[in-house]
Amino acid sequence: GAAAPWAPPPPPADAKPSPRLVGTSLALLLRSTCQLGTWVFVASVVSRKLGAAAIASHGVVLKVWLMFVLAAEAPAVAGQVIAARYLATGRRARAARVFRRLLKVTLGVGVATAAGLCAAAGPASRAFFPAGPAS
Repeated sequence: GAAAPWAPPPPPADAKPSPRLVGTSLALLLRSTCQLGTWVFVASVVSRKLGAAAIASHGVVLKVWLMFVLAAEAPAVAGQVIAARYLATGRRARAARVFRRLLKVTLGVGVATAAGLCAAAGPASRAFFPAGPAS
């Protein structure tokens, strides 16, 4: 079928990755590896000092946090693509409107999420620790 009108042209047959792209990719790989390695190291040190229950609780909270971070990141990525398209075609005012709308939506979602998490903090902690802290 025909390519979509917004699809970029295919790269030339003899296209090779630029050294700058390779360098940037390697830097991101190193950054991600260091972040993960640091987390694993810190988690192992903390688990030895605080015990398995503490590290398991941290793991649960980390997963919940990651879910919210990824949910918040999705509109940002979409906004970058949409705004770049408008900027590339010279429609700066439209790109600015997209930015303002995404800013309002993400601020609203962020405030609602924060309020929900604060409201759920008490009931959630009682669900996991019904007897209260150990004496």
